[in-house]
Amino acid sequence: RGSGYHLVGASVMATTHGPGAILVYGGRKTRLVVLIRKMDVAAASGRMAKSRVGRNTLFTWINDGIGFGVSSDIDPDILHPIANHIRDAEARL
Repeated sequence: RGSGYHLVGASVMATTHGPGAILVYGGRKTRLVVLIRKMDVAAASGRMAKSRVGRNTLFTWINDGIGFGVSSDIDPDILHPIANHIRDAEARL
């Protein structure tokens, strides 16, 4: 909300650790992808990690055994607050 992105697609998928979901958002002339999946670790760690894959930046974290990833080719300084917003929102669920 307020980020300029809107949901353009979603899918449930199988991962090595069970079911997962991928959400694709469009806006600002680019795409933003959110991946959610069960993790092998049950630890609750809200610590966010940043990595690069090609042109894309990826922010990942684990909360209560669920892994989250947010990826896009937008400027990491713009993507990071969006990832923080998603992390904060899911922690309130």
